[in-house]
Formats: sequence, C-alpha cells, structure tokens
Amino acid sequence: MSTRSVLRSELALLGVVVIWGVNFVVMKVALGRADPFLFNATRFTISVALLAALHCVDVRRGRSPLLPSRDLVRPVLLLGLTGHVVYQIGFVLGLDRTTAGTASLLIASSPIWTGFVAHLGGQERLGARSWAGLLVAFAGTATVAAASSGVSFGREAAVGNALCVAAAFGWGCYTAWSRPYLARASSTAMALWTMVVSLPALWGLATPAIVEGGFGDADRGFWLAALYAGGLGTGIAYVLWNVGIQGMGPARTAASTCIVPVIAVAIGATVLGEPVSGLQAVGGAIVLGGLVMMGRAKAGDAAGRR
Repeated sequence: MSTRSVLRSELALLGVVVIWGVNFVVMKVALGRADPFLFNATRFTISVALLAALHCVDVRRGRSPLLPSRDLVRPVLLLGLTGHVVYQIGFVLGLDRTTAGTASLLIASSPIWTGFVAHLGGQERLGARSWAGLLVAFAGTATVAAASSGVSFGREAAVGNALCVAAAFGWGCYTAWSRPYLARASSTAMALWTMVVSLPALWGLATPAIVEGGFGDADRGFWLAALYAGGLGTGIAYVLWNVGIQGMGPARTAASTCIVPVIAVAIGATVLGEPVSGLQAVGGAIVLGGLVMMGRAKAGDAAGRR
C-alpha cells in the first residue's frame, strides 16, 4: 500500500474517533430528552438522506453505479442487520439495563471481536505483536471506563451486559465482513445501502414511542443532536470508517475506537466541566501505547514480507 493511501486511511480514522468522541456527549444529552429508539431511527434517516445526496454526486461523476450489483444484495442485507440493527438493539437495551461504565467497556471489546472474526474468515491475519497491542489498547479503554462511571457485573446487570456483548459482536462482524465488498463498491455506497435496509427495522423498534406521542416532546436540542449524530456520527463517520477498512484492514480500523472514550472524557471535561481523574489519564496513555504497538507490528510485518 502506498504512503498516500495509508495517510488517507489514518486521517479518515482520526476523523471518526473525533466525531464519535463528540457524539458520545451529544447522545448523552439527547437520550435524556427522547425515546432512544425514536432518536436512533431519526438520526439514521438523516444519515440516509445525506449519504444519498453524496452517492448521487458519485453516480453523476461516474465513480459508482446507482444501485448495488445483484451479487452484493445479500452481503448488504447481512451487513445492515449485524452492523446497524443488532448493534443498535444491543447497545440501547444493554445501556438501559447496566451501568454506563460497564456498557462502554463491553462495547469497546468490538475490536477484539473484529480481530477474531477477521482472523477466522481470512480477511486479515494478525501476528502475536498485533494481538498484544490490541489487548493493551482494550485494557486502557477498560481503565478509562472503570474510572469514569464504574463497572458492574452483578446478577441484575447480566442481561444488559449480554446485550452489550451482542452489540459489540455485531459491530465486529460488520467491520470484519465489510472489507471484501468494499473492494467492489464505494465506501459511501456501502454505508448508504446497509443503512437503507436497516431503516424498516429501526422504525419498527420506534413504533411504540410514535404511538405514545411521537415527536410531540422533541425540542430544538433533540433536532440539533439528531442532525449531528445523523449527519456526522452515523453519516460521514461511517464513510470514513469504510475508508479505514479499505486501507488499514478490519482489526486495525476497529482498534482505533479504543481512543473514543479518551476523547469523550476530554471533551466532557472541556465542554461539560466533568473532572478527569489520574486513573483516566493513565488509561488514555495505555490506549495510545497499545495503538502504537499495533502500528509498529504492522510495519514490522510489512518489512518482513519484502
């Protein structure tokens, strides 16, 4: 891979972690004002509208066909189910049944699932040093999560914890399985069509909230949060995520999410005035160390193949 392609992928993932770090704070505010499933369906609809506009530009410029080819229909359905429906159900219901710290820790395990699924499926083979770096980064994320809001693995939280693991596994599968198809479709098109097929299920989950009152209580804050979370958090960020998968591979792309809680803590401290503990700072340093280990392992693997 050329240096330019690597730089493009790294910049794309930098954009993702910053967007998602801010999105954590935005979602925290938004979910206190609206039903989580209604908010999810709304933000995904905004994402689809934005991605459809970007996709039309690509089509006009001859960069992408209007519709996915017939052989991509089944993969698009599978990716939409695992990456959007399973993930969103597990995340929202899991977060409702366990502590925020436990949820963030278990969701942060998705890079491990990505590496495992990618390794089994042959999408990406990780050496011992890469696995070590991934586990170190996850340990740093666990430290930040535990220091931020506590971790609970008691019997009452068991169902919520299991749902969070299911969400992490679903996102891991989406990331690992995407790479072969991103060689045959643009990152924007794949993000768009996987969201399109997931929308009916997401709106179905929002139906009870619509029946009870719908958008009657939605205020300006709700719509601003939905615009950010939909336009950037699950719109532009998913395109950049796919760019990262194309260039860096599933496991190394997924590992970048370990730094999201670190950014979220930093933004929370800056914007919301939340205190930062010494343990959180240590966790952030561990995360960065793990990612550096993975980067050096990749460089070493590439040098060994030459």
